[in-house]
Amino acid sequence: MTGLCYWPAIEFPEVSEIPTREDAAKAASALLDVVGDFPFSNDDHRSAWLAMVLTLVARPAIAGPCPLFSFDANCRGAGKSKLVDVASIIATGHDMPRRAWVRDDGELRKVITSVALEAVPSVLFDNLTGPIGGPSLDMALQGTSWTDRILGKSETTGALPLRTVWMATGNNIEYGGDTARRALPCRLESPHESPEDRKDFKRHDLLAWVKSNRGPLANAAVTIVRAYFAAGCPTKGDLAPWGGFESWSDVVRGAIVFAGLPDPSRTRVIVRGTDRSAEVLRMLHAGIREAGNAVTAATIEQLLREQLVPGQQDQYPSLRAGVMEMCGSEFSSRKIGAGLRSFVGRVSDGQRLMSRKCHGNVSQWYVEPVAIAAGNGGDVDRSPPPVTPLGCPEPFLISSVGDGGGGGDGSGPASSQVIFVGHGDGVA
Repeated sequence: MTGLCYWPAIEFPEVSEIPTREDAAKAASALLDVVGDFPFSNDDHRSAWLAMVLTLVARPAIAGPCPLFSFDANCRGAGKSKLVDVASIIATGHDMPRRAWVRDDGELRKVITSVALEAVPSVLFDNLTGPIGGPSLDMALQGTSWTDRILGKSETTGALPLRTVWMATGNNIEYGGDTARRALPCRLESPHESPEDRKDFKRHDLLAWVKSNRGPLANAAVTIVRAYFAAGCPTKGDLAPWGGFESWSDVVRGAIVFAGLPDPSRTRVIVRGTDRSAEVLRMLHAGIREAGNAVTAATIEQLLREQLVPGQQDQYPSLRAGVMEMCGSEFSSRKIGAGLRSFVGRVSDGQRLMSRKCHGNVSQWYVEPVAIAAGNGGDVDRSPPPVTPLGCPEPFLISSVGDGGGGGDGSGPASSQVIFVGHGDGVA
């Protein structure tokens, strides 16, 4: 039982009780015919669009999270936003709700909280002008609940269901953080210089046509999923795993492959070259070496805030570029430290970023080479980097164990304990 109330606004054709694989294939063909005028990069990307349609229709049957559907193109006017609206009209009868993309993660967290409070089923970040990604979006894409502090109050929202399907459109989209591995791209490649001037469309007013034919189109989407389940989900377990999206893969990817179409996750190969975080890491590696290869976040902030004398060459171009990409123009030592922690231990061009503790338990950052040897995970050249004027000693660790009581020996008064659980790259 889904707990959903079926109260249709239009008349929908009856779905067959036990559709066949042939019925599913015909339904998929009917849906893809609707978007036949769009210049998809290849058939894999047609499958990715259909995957979004089935995700919107079958979301209640998916137990876990769904990937970010990103619609990419080589130029403006190729039809990215219209593709999203077509899918939304088929599934809901309405155009896709838009939200403005914000680069500041704190502001993005507020957007996600408002979406969770309103229980919005789907959201589109339309016409991106920069990389998409960040800790808050990654959290929203990897779970089905959300909690945050209520704005202006010292209380939280409590655990809110978050089953929203997230989408984005842009030209040659870049991804930041871990978002690249959580995105399913759908790419359009128009051969026209001004694709918005095209007139050779099969259906002139496509959105109006989809609205007037929504009943049969929604029936086709449901038929694909129902036929797959009626057959016992025969492709379940046969597809290459996609960690974090197992339930979505079992339902949506499985149904699409069952209908005779390519696995939509094959489009993910294009995001591996657009992970902006890899380029940022290379900038930071070079920048930390520019600053002496043993530097604190506070020192980095101080170096970058020093005013350049007119005509003087910037001594820290890579460091400046990396920090600006990582934190934006409103950087601070706290933001710099948090950003650097997310890159700890990640290897790029045979180098990795590491940290060690200085006086006052302050982190000092440095880059060390990593040589991968056959038969093991890698040998590290641990030659100590140059020491900054801070005069930091060798790394040390202070460890303590308590029982939550007052005296540390079990004799003190009991106290309440809160356990915080977290994960991430470079957790500190």
